[in-house]
Amino acid sequence: MAQSGEPLRLFLTVGSQMPFDRLVTAVAGWAESRPGVKVVAQIGASSLGPDDLHPMEVFEHLSPPHYLHHFGQSHLVVAHAGMGSILTALDLGRPLVVMPRRGHRAETRNDHQLDTARHLMDREAFGARMPVRVALDETVLPSVLDQSCDDLRQGRLGERAGLTYTASDSHAALIRRLHSVVMGSALP
Repeated sequence: MAQSGEPLRLFLTVGSQMPFDRLVTAVAGWAESRPGVKVVAQIGASSLGPDDLHPMEVFEHLSPPHYLHHFGQSHLVVAHAGMGSILTALDLGRPLVVMPRRGHRAETRNDHQLDTARHLMDREAFGARMPVRVALDETVLPSVLDQSCDDLRQGRLGERAGLTYTASDSHAALIRRLHSVVMGSALP
């Protein structure tokens, strides 16, 4: 949880394979009117320009150590519904908001991320202790982000509230193995 007066740190990641401008634009628009929030964003090879992305700190790509640094330093992660991002959130115990890419919008090949997001909406799938929220599209994302930030500020989300997912040793090993398969490299 952010200390009193400290801005909430959000890390936005769209993954490494392709841009997701719909998510990036939605988060940038939301962050513009939230002075108490600092967003660092990994956006891929986006077609968006600096004027579209203010006030976020933007990186096209991050090296694995820098990616993990920003992920681990965040109070909240906002991501596409890709398994690499989800597994990293599980491994690092970060609260997560996901918004799925959509196949009919040519953001991905099919709607597998929509299926993942719907599965994540079933809190029983990962246990009620995993702090994950789903925004199915950019119209509901601002309210999901507002609720998540409010919950963080009030201590209802994250470590202080006892909601951070803590994997057992066997679960942590499985998460690292799945991450290495999905991402092609092992977590440190």
